[in-house]
Amino acid sequence: MQILLVECADRPGLVHGITGVVFRAGANVVGNQEFVDVASGRFFMRTEFEVAGEVEGRSMHSTTSAM
Repeated sequence: MQILLVECADRPGLVHGITGVVFRAGANVVGNQEFVDVASGRFFMRTEFEVAGEVEGRSMHSTTSAM
C-alpha cells in the first residue's frame, strides 16, 4: 500500500481530480480522508492506494502539483 498526502488551497473538484490521477496511474484507492480548514482555506487529503506494479511517484507528484 502507498500513501499520497495533499495540502493545497481549497477549491471545487479537488477530490475528483486527485483520485483521477491515482486511477490513471493504474492504482486502486483503498482509503481516503479529507478535510478543509475553513479559517485558512486549506484543503488536506490522505489517500491510501494499491497498485499491481510500481507507480512513478515523481509523475504522480508532478500531475497533482499542476492541479
